[in-house]
Amino acid sequence: MLSDIGTAFRYGVRAGVLAAAILAGSRMAAGGSAGNHPPRPEGRRVVGDLASDYCRITTWLDGNAADPAGTDVPGYAAYVDQLWAVSQRVVERMLDDHPDLDASGLVRILREFASGSVSASSGAPVDDDFDPSFSALRLVSGQDPVFAVAWNYGWSGTFFVVGKSHGRFELLWDVKEIAEQNFPLRNEIGYWAFLTAGIHDGPLTGRLRDLPRSRGGSPRFLVDAITNPWMGEQCPGQVSIWEWNGRVALPMFVRTYETSLETRGVVIDGETVRIRIREEAKTFFTCGSCGEQSGEPAGVWTLEVGREDVLDLGSVWLVPELKLLDDLIWRDQHSEDVRGIAAPRVASALARAVGDLKVDEGEPGSANDVHILGMMGAYRLRARDAQGGPEILDFESDGISHLALTIEKRGASLFARAITFDAPRSPASAP
Repeated sequence: MLSDIGTAFRYGVRAGVLAAAILAGSRMAAGGSAGNHPPRPEGRRVVGDLASDYCRITTWLDGNAADPAGTDVPGYAAYVDQLWAVSQRVVERMLDDHPDLDASGLVRILREFASGSVSASSGAPVDDDFDPSFSALRLVSGQDPVFAVAWNYGWSGTFFVVGKSHGRFELLWDVKEIAEQNFPLRNEIGYWAFLTAGIHDGPLTGRLRDLPRSRGGSPRFLVDAITNPWMGEQCPGQVSIWEWNGRVALPMFVRTYETSLETRGVVIDGETVRIRIREEAKTFFTCGSCGEQSGEPAGVWTLEVGREDVLDLGSVWLVPELKLLDDLIWRDQHSEDVRGIAAPRVASALARAVGDLKVDEGEPGSANDVHILGMMGAYRLRARDAQGGPEILDFESDGISHLALTIEKRGASLFARAITFDAPRSPASAP
């Protein structure tokens, strides 16, 4: 279920990463006190200066990085860094000017700021394809409120924490700083420093979601993030859960997973988080750029966010009949026992059919051992009769032009009762 991505950002948060996150955040918090900043200029001039800077940066990005190749051009990383620095200052200023804003009001005013920015060179609005998006959460209320903010623009995104200290708002913590430190380690937090849009992979953008507080009352939030490839709909997503301890955001859980731009989704129900993922079949694969099929075989991954930790409850296939077929073919392909999940005649028919496929597709252990059925074309579930008897799974692929698997429930499990084939390379059938 973990994403197997070329950039190798596939490892969970470990002690060293957590230490780096804490140290970086602590250093930022310590260096971010009001006494270390010169007095901030007041009035409309500051907003105007920020709008001019924002306009200059986004104009360059629109002109040079709207094409994905632009994410590799000299200067791109520097402009992205400038964009996030200006974005943080904008949030600080907007909160200073509007101290009674809640999270939704902050998002609204940030949208107004961004939509009011115009291209310095043309006077036209910022490129629609690069429209920014925002989300925010109020982590702490009272006289010294604290906000978490996510800001996405173009291919990339960031999130950070801003709080009121000594009468004004200032940056308290920034994921980009700890991401830069973790980038050489190629871990999950380091993914936030990855900037290159690629094939079925790319930089992260994210949305903040509120979570129940910890047992000690600390605010927590989830970042629902997705990579932004320039080609392909199948791509990694990332879910991370953070706890604000008053100085830094501590990563409780960070994990990358496979999903699709067409089918992704995160549902939070109290302490339960359900994530739509793309499962990994062993005997077939699906088109990664074909709409909803790019998210097949679909699954749901569940997390339980306890008061002190996060429990990974694993994932289940949304169509368990597909998993039964995948398990059957894989076991038979590797001469494993299938009697617990299939009738003897199904096993015998599979042995002949898979034997024919082996001749063309490769022996177990060879380069063609995985995905012996090739690319899935289509599937559907249908009832065998109007009385609600066993279901039939119709399946088509490069290796099997048509397969019909008759499936019945036995307790909590599925059992393959019969199978028929209609394929030139696999003429075997079971009545």
